[in-house]
Amino acid sequence: MAVVISLLVFFVTIFLGLEVAFVFIVTGFTYIVLTQQWKMLFTITQIFNTSLSTWEMMAIPLFILTGELMARCGLVEELFALTNRVIGRWRGGVAYATQVATYLLSGIAGSSNAEAAAVSRVLYPLLRQEGFSPGTASAIIAAASVKGAIVPPSMLYIMYGAITNTSIEKLFLGGYTVGLLVMLGHITVVFLKVRSDPNIGRISPGGGWTGLLRSFIRALPVLLIPLLILGGLLSGWFTATETGAAAAFLSLVSGLFIYRRMYWRDLLDAFLVAARNTGAVMIIIAASSIVGYFLTYENIPQIIGNFLQEYIKNPLVFLLCINVLLLVMGFFLEPIPLILMMMPVLAPLALMYGLDPVHFGLVVCLNSLLGLLTPMVGGVLFVVSTITRVRFEWLGREIVPFLLVSWVVLFIISILPPSFVLWPLKLVQY
Repeated sequence: MAVVISLLVFFVTIFLGLEVAFVFIVTGFTYIVLTQQWKMLFTITQIFNTSLSTWEMMAIPLFILTGELMARCGLVEELFALTNRVIGRWRGGVAYATQVATYLLSGIAGSSNAEAAAVSRVLYPLLRQEGFSPGTASAIIAAASVKGAIVPPSMLYIMYGAITNTSIEKLFLGGYTVGLLVMLGHITVVFLKVRSDPNIGRISPGGGWTGLLRSFIRALPVLLIPLLILGGLLSGWFTATETGAAAAFLSLVSGLFIYRRMYWRDLLDAFLVAARNTGAVMIIIAASSIVGYFLTYENIPQIIGNFLQEYIKNPLVFLLCINVLLLVMGFFLEPIPLILMMMPVLAPLALMYGLDPVHFGLVVCLNSLLGLLTPMVGGVLFVVSTITRVRFEWLGREIVPFLLVSWVVLFIISILPPSFVLWPLKLVQY
């Protein structure tokens, strides 16, 4: 009964708009009061310290710093200029270039909301100029921005890996496949929209081969960062954390000496912003460890697992049921609290059913991110709507095709063998 009441407190407080970190803390203290487990009060600091004192968690501040440094260098413009010169000559080319550019930019931003904010100001006017309606242009940007947390580096992968003791390097490598499938699905939606609307034109980038070469040279530093992440992981030279350090260093060099859009006096502000964002994430992770602790203490994963195994024998059926559960919860919860809340329970169940932990992690991370495109939570939708000043209901209507395609991709990833999604692992031995 104490667990049930504590979980009710969790959902009530989160619906009331309380900050996520305080939601976890209130939930944990509710359990302590109801069970009279006062000794847990003396172990909370140890629980906090244990949840954060891991090598994997070091990757979070490093990739946050990387994103902050690169955001100050104008890399969105440089990367989009290159992709637009390559594929922007077709009708609706700016929309296609948006999907490809955000796939590459995802290796820098690491966050869907951050990527949505970065690309909306740059790409929305170009999409409108090409003939897309305000709602469609905003939907294209919102859908593309979700890849910010699908393609490595992703804080969700780091959190999932740290919570479940799963290889973050393998999650990163599998994330490239998942992001590619989502990108192809969104490109298909754009293609159908372009074909159905004769008013959509094209913006010729011009410049010929000389312009393409110039754009490639200017975008080369930003291209090196995702290549550094992928190459370092495939070669085994870097762990995920070490890759974050290398990416942050390359970002610093690019901003100061290559693009020269950042000065030494800007570094302090960049470090302060990165530290503030890191602190916000770390507080949520530490606070969630209280809830994870009492769920484990009460043997909730084992109890639920024994119950489910009486009625669900097939691992695939179990995975599809988990997908439905997370999709519903994703209507109300942001991805980070959803992962931190559910993985201490669901990850042991997945192992009981014999599911590959890396494949399961990729599925649940993608699932949780789709809530960013639904009207209830819609974090990305709110960001894009605010910046583009498009009415939220218009954006919500236009995002539906992209959301449906994303659900199809999620279903495909769920039913296909793990070896299909994790094919990059065949290139390297972990």
